Amino acid sequence: MVGDTSFLHEGRGILEEARRRKVNLGIIILDNQMSWCTGGQVAADSVDLAIAGYSNVTVDLCLEDIDNLAKWLDSFRKLKGLNILRIRLPYLEPIIRS
Repeated sequence: MVGDTSFLHEGRGILEEARRRKVNLGIIILDNQMSWCTGGQVAADSVDLAIAGYSNVTVDLCLEDIDNLAKWLDSFRKLKGLNILRIRLPYLEPIIRS
């Protein structure tokens, strides 16, 4: 499980290596299209481009869908091969505490 910005920086190489070696691997990307660790900037690249050509499922997660998340994750866990589950999260303002 990885955030979208971390995946764009580090995950693509892992994905290519897993494809080359034919490894059974499931990657879950939590995609909020932001880079919270550096102040909430918009992600510099597109997850769409990075995962093009791979078996992937994209889920737009709303707060009402939280109850279904466990079912999705359990189904995803049982898949064979190299699979990507991308969970797009709604944009939420960062909470800044002093």
